[in-house]
Amino acid sequence: MGWWRQLLLGLWAVLPTWAGPELLNICMNAKPHKPEPSPEDKLYEETDPHGQAERILDAPLCQEDCEEWWADCRTSYTCKSNWLGGWTWSRGKHRCPARALCHPFPHYFPTPADLCEKIWSHSFKASPERRDSGRCLQKWFEPTRINPNVAVARLFASPAPSWALSYRLMAFALSLSLLS
Repeated sequence: MGWWRQLLLGLWAVLPTWAGPELLNICMNAKPHKPEPSPEDKLYEETDPHGQAERILDAPLCQEDCEEWWADCRTSYTCKSNWLGGWTWSRGKHRCPARALCHPFPHYFPTPADLCEKIWSHSFKASPERRDSGRCLQKWFEPTRINPNVAVARLFASPAPSWALSYRLMAFALSLSLLS
């Protein structure tokens, strides 16, 4: 029975490393979303109308980034709270749907969290985590420093088993030791 215990403990230790960095090396079948470089404040007008099938969900955005984004846009106008779909496409750019009224951002996004979570249909979630916590994505960071989002992506793409699975493996390994 001792070899079972060694096997299970070995699996418990090795499981988190099996997938390695492969989870970060997945490509999407996507063409560039912007036909040519342009100011980022016009990006929402130029995104690919077919890009909705390729998306992220609930990626944690740092608290300061949500707050700064909301503060920067609070005097801008929009006609929708969800920019991921529902636009009228004409002349290569999206337009507000018929009868959609434009209002200042706070009408559609009363709080920074509303902006972060609703604007791209829950692609992001407003995280309570602060920048440099290593647990949230940063929209803006010093370009001369290492991109902090790489470490965050690695953390959330980690193939480590859930705590529940770890506890079950540990309990099973301990029960085997009692049987031997």
